[in-house]
Amino acid sequence: MSYPIPIKQRTPIDALTGIKSSLYNIRQVIALTYLIYVASGRKAFVEYCHSENNKLSLKPELLATIKNYLNKNDIDTIINDNPLLNNQYEPLYVGMTLLFRLANLKMNGKSSTAERTGGLRFPKQIYFASNIVVLDLIISGFPDEFLKTSLFEWLKNQHSSNREFENKVCSFLSICTTFTQFKLRDENGNEIFFQTEGVYQAIKAGQNGVSIEDSKESVGPTRIYKNIIREELEPWIKQSNRGLCFSEQNTISPTDFSQIISTTLDICNVKDDTVSQQQLNFDVTLQDNSRKPLQQIYYGAPGTGKSHEIKRQTAEAEKEGRVFRTTFHPDSDYSTFVGCYKPIMKPTGVTLASGEKEEIIAYKFVPQAFTNAYVKAWQTTESVYLIIEEINRGNCAQIFGDLFQLLDRAGDGQSDYPIKADTDLAQYLKETLGNEHEGIAEGKLKLPSNLYIWATMNTSDQSLFPIDSAFKRRWDWQYVPIRKGVNDKGETINWKIEANGKPYDWWKFLQVINNKIEQATNSEDKKLGFFFCKAQNGIIDAKTFVSKVVFYLWNDVFKDFVDDSGDLFKDTDDSRLTFTQIYDVDDNGKPVMEAKVELFLKNLGVPANEYEDDSADEDIEDGSYFINGVECKKYRHIYKNSIEAYLKNFPDKTVEEVIKDWGTINTGLLCTQNEYEEIVRTRKITNPVIETRFTPIEYKGEKLFINFTKAKATKEKIEPDIELINSKDWGIHIEKK
Repeated sequence: MSYPIPIKQRTPIDALTGIKSSLYNIRQVIALTYLIYVASGRKAFVEYCHSENNKLSLKPELLATIKNYLNKNDIDTIINDNPLLNNQYEPLYVGMTLLFRLANLKMNGKSSTAERTGGLRFPKQIYFASNIVVLDLIISGFPDEFLKTSLFEWLKNQHSSNREFENKVCSFLSICTTFTQFKLRDENGNEIFFQTEGVYQAIKAGQNGVSIEDSKESVGPTRIYKNIIREELEPWIKQSNRGLCFSEQNTISPTDFSQIISTTLDICNVKDDTVSQQQLNFDVTLQDNSRKPLQQIYYGAPGTGKSHEIKRQTAEAEKEGRVFRTTFHPDSDYSTFVGCYKPIMKPTGVTLASGEKEEIIAYKFVPQAFTNAYVKAWQTTESVYLIIEEINRGNCAQIFGDLFQLLDRAGDGQSDYPIKADTDLAQYLKETLGNEHEGIAEGKLKLPSNLYIWATMNTSDQSLFPIDSAFKRRWDWQYVPIRKGVNDKGETINWKIEANGKPYDWWKFLQVINNKIEQATNSEDKKLGFFFCKAQNGIIDAKTFVSKVVFYLWNDVFKDFVDDSGDLFKDTDDSRLTFTQIYDVDDNGKPVMEAKVELFLKNLGVPANEYEDDSADEDIEDGSYFINGVECKKYRHIYKNSIEAYLKNFPDKTVEEVIKDWGTINTGLLCTQNEYEEIVRTRKITNPVIETRFTPIEYKGEKLFINFTKAKATKEKIEPDIELINSKDWGIHIEKK
């Protein structure tokens, strides 16, 4: 006899309330999703598209079936211009999975951010959820003629001419959004998390001016929900001059539907009998954070972004003073990590004859990073982070001492084995937390469940203080690989090394030199990560390159592998190129011999590049783009006309604010006169090349310059920027006709 498989404990999906992607023309997405479901024979999942010239198209067999089903032969363009094919993964995921729960999308193991930059689009699979079955049940009952006509109208992003179809499908989609989590920031900057129930209740309560507008910028599902209302897909709510209000377009009244939503949420809050009572008593904060490792070490080559990744994950906590940092080094010990008594100057209250206040030397316990984080964690229910940079540069056994015992955590996140605090520390904690506080009860220490200890470790420094296996097994280990850098928006960073007036691709250099390092040392420990060296305005100058990179290669990598470096340090006369020959003053007074740096890169086989500007003046193919109704026939005009429309809408913005706003579209897109002149001077750009790379715009008596070495002015690359511009509350709308 067999029995049902026990309940599967699933990992919660990310609500993505902070993402900035948006989804438009939602009718088109829904229609094509349904048609793919039908055309696939109502299968559970299907790979629905393939890539041709970095553009996605519907699989030919699906396209043929849809054409036959709709009895339409000339719909290739309508299908392949559908957002389901040309939009990025993230907005599709937010719409399809988080909002409507119709399906889940996958990209053959690629990350969700893989399509953010460069106009890249990857083939996707669609895994249908039960809501697609419900949708099928709703609309398959329509007469064939009405159903196919309505689906074709939705494919063209038109309202259905059949009022019943329009009402039923829109009502169903509204119901689908019931469980979605939304976020906005009010006029005071406070974050409000809500569901559609909250919108209905606010309107029902008669509050004036109910709004889901964000005081900064709409993000996450909220951004798409605004489009749902704007595109009239929400039968019970509409936008008025005063804000959101009820729409009486349905057989069910808005107030009744509001109550139905509340009841639905009530009855779906079912206690999980597989969870023990002890687990049910856990603090809410612990449940929210239980997926994060309490103790983890990010390790990898220098410059891979280990510290940056921790900083990104703890940014909110840092703003609120819940992050404590320390860096281990050979002289670190228990007292510099935990704290100790130190001499201080203490006033006696006596005034000397000279009129000065008398002070004497006294001793006071001065807490360090561990103790400060420990106290803060016991004083709050929110997550507190103790960050240890370069953990293997100190003697961990000496620094942690008996605190090592605390790193064993029980199921509730607290230390399994409390330890007795030394007298000095115990006295300080009793004064700070209170004699009977759990954090120092009976004079013992134990880590609370909301204290996270995260660390970084450079693999190139493993030999400093080896970490023993007993210490290692108490940590989760997160390898950070060498990969091309991306900024905080997920956009690819294209840094250049500049030597002798020529730009060299930084990422190509890293790929070549890391291959050389591995061949010479038979190890990955000495490789360079993308952020090993920092660029200024996208440029790593020759001086920085020599002092940071060449010095490291010369002194720390190839010093012991001279015979394995090949032609890397070969001079023009076949002699050995020494470090001092590179680090010298050239004939123009520059602090390094840039010709030698150029030779070094040439020896590696890294080619010099031209700055990316040759595509900026391309004509738009297959139609035109319209910005607020004004036609653009060149890709570069899209930027120029958009910026001019922005300046017209915001005449009171300062130059700094304008540059900052457009930096969110593309870093460095706009620059001042001084910045423009500096770029032209340092990169030795001359006419007529200047005219292809920069376009001036007059604003408030000053000249701003559009920098087309930064702009993505080609058909393949500009679409993400257009999507970003459309998503802003700037009064700018760009569409192609």
